[in-house]
Amino acid sequence: MNRIYEDVVTMYLLAQCDMKCKFCYASKDTGRLSLEEAKSIIDFFASLGATRISLTGGEALMHPRVDQIVKYAFDKGFKVNLFTSGSLLTEERFIKLAPYIKWLTLSLDGGNPELNMKMGRREGHYENVLTALKFTKRIAPHVNVRLVTVVTKINTGQLQEIGEIIKDEELKPTWWRLKQMVALRSGKDNEKELGITDEQFLTDINALKGRFDQYIDVDGSLATSKSGDIMIIHPNGECTTTKFLNNQFQLINLGNILSEPMATVENWWDLRDKDNANFYQGIWTRANG
Repeated sequence: MNRIYEDVVTMYLLAQCDMKCKFCYASKDTGRLSLEEAKSIIDFFASLGATRISLTGGEALMHPRVDQIVKYAFDKGFKVNLFTSGSLLTEERFIKLAPYIKWLTLSLDGGNPELNMKMGRREGHYENVLTALKFTKRIAPHVNVRLVTVVTKINTGQLQEIGEIIKDEELKPTWWRLKQMVALRSGKDNEKELGITDEQFLTDINALKGRFDQYIDVDGSLATSKSGDIMIIHPNGECTTTKFLNNQFQLINLGNILSEPMATVENWWDLRDKDNANFYQGIWTRANG
């Protein structure tokens, strides 16, 4: 089949993470991709004409070969998005990674250390992210920085403090993207405690856009935008997509990219949601990505 893979290749390098976020919907206990496995996946998608890749986890920076994987993807012609909470990103580490990434995605869920920790982030994360926002702009202005905030009952209505902090020119990201919590895996287990309605989420987003649009590119996406938007490659090679069916989120297994790569991709093409997938691709084109 001579089709080009236009979607963003999304690889979870490992399941291990240094956070304990109750809203997390990442896979657990799925191990870690080896360097050779990661290279083979990158080679396969390069052969399909893919040009964009997102490397995440778990915590991507906990992978012992993440620097090599990032560089390998870059050398294969990919525009690379490195997704990290920011807790382990030092200036020295970023200097090494910056030549090979197009996007850096960081996470911040509260406008003060205490609220950030209530969301499940570990001590020191808040301070580390603000430090990272400063040195990324100074060291590598070519890297687009996307700051992601997950919105739950814990921080809803308390998000303006983040905006007041990051509108500063020294800290300002390329894009501040807010996400409604997805009720899947840990998020499903804690939905009653953490979940907010679509109406409340949109109220938060509209208030933030009204307050900060003159300073920051602010946007938000309902949890349902995750339905069929991407194919996720887990560290054991299994691939899934999320579908919102019968008023709940469900995981759909697509196959194993290591043992049956083409069949897995064809399953994805059959099940992808065109509108949501195109919306996700738009994240990259927003800033020439």
